[in-house]
Amino acid sequence: METRDPFRIRDTSAQDNAIKPAASAGRRIPKAWLVGGGAGVLVLALAVWVANGWMAGGRSFDASKVRVAEVTRGDLVRDISADGRVIAANSPTLYAIAGGTVVLKVVAGDVVKKGQALAEIDSPELRSKLAQEGSTLASMEAEASRALLDAQITRSSAAKLLDQAQIERTAAQRDLERYQRAYQGGAVSQNEYAKAQDELKKADIGLASARKDSGLQGEGAGLDSRNKRLLADRQRAVVAELQRQVDALTVRSPFDGQIGQVQIPQG
Repeated sequence: METRDPFRIRDTSAQDNAIKPAASAGRRIPKAWLVGGGAGVLVLALAVWVANGWMAGGRSFDASKVRVAEVTRGDLVRDISADGRVIAANSPTLYAIAGGTVVLKVVAGDVVKKGQALAEIDSPELRSKLAQEGSTLASMEAEASRALLDAQITRSSAAKLLDQAQIERTAAQRDLERYQRAYQGGAVSQNEYAKAQDELKKADIGLASARKDSGLQGEGAGLDSRNKRLLADRQRAVVAELQRQVDALTVRSPFDGQIGQVQIPQG
């Protein structure tokens, strides 16, 4: 036995309404139209293809007018033209230590090497002073040499006197020994023996004095010689300084470079 549910919906057949197609929907397109449309589309596609080929193609050139070169990768160098000013990193100003007549050896713009003479200055005053001090040095050198010779002569004389004193002392010693033997033998008196003893003492005193004199005379002569030598050396230093100043009258380049400006006239 089947029980029916009053609220159950079986289907929508009771609600749907069938609609009949319009009269134009069943009309077919003519075949000629289809053929014409296909041909038009084909012609349009062909035109587009030809246009694309023409636009993609390049211009043709004569091979003899074409230059072929190998392309390499590198830095792109560009030349820039601009106004500017070059400043030297080392630009010394050279000057002389004394005045005088100037003789220029270079002009502005010359390329010079280190030590090259740039200008020469003639200073009669400085050169005359150098000559005078040089003459004084020669005189002092002669005095120092003479003092050295005198010291040698003094030492020689002192040594001679010392040798003579030693000989006299030796002779006195022999005489005393002879008198002593004679006195012991009774050949000489006591006074003669005492006199021989006095002569030996006298010779000892003379020898000691000669030794002292020899040392003092040698030291004194050496001191005088050293003083003369020190004076000559000091004068030599004065001459060397003047010679340096005279040499500095020749202005030389301190390094390799180029002359910037010459700020003094020649003469």
